[in-house]
Amino acid sequence: MIKLINANLSDAKLLIKIHREAVSKGYLRSIHSNFKFKIFSLWLKYKLFVSKSPIFIGKYNNCKFGFVRFDLFDKKATKFLSEFSLNSITRV
Repeated sequence: MIKLINANLSDAKLLIKIHREAVSKGYLRSIHSNFKFKIFSLWLKYKLFVSKSPIFIGKYNNCKFGFVRFDLFDKKATKFLSEFSLNSITRV
């Protein structure tokens, strides 16, 4: 069964690896694919703790394989913008 679990700071290496692969394959339009891990960790801390953007990681048979992120973009209407990045090659 596939599960979605809450991402935390210990998932930073998996998340940056998925992001870099998605950018290199043209799945994301990000201009930053090779930023430093320290910068990514600061961004992740901000997303998880300050902006309260939920990030969930897919898990199947104890294998983590992708993520989905929800960003609040309209605080009055509580509308969310989502980013979904699923990569079956990147596993931990």
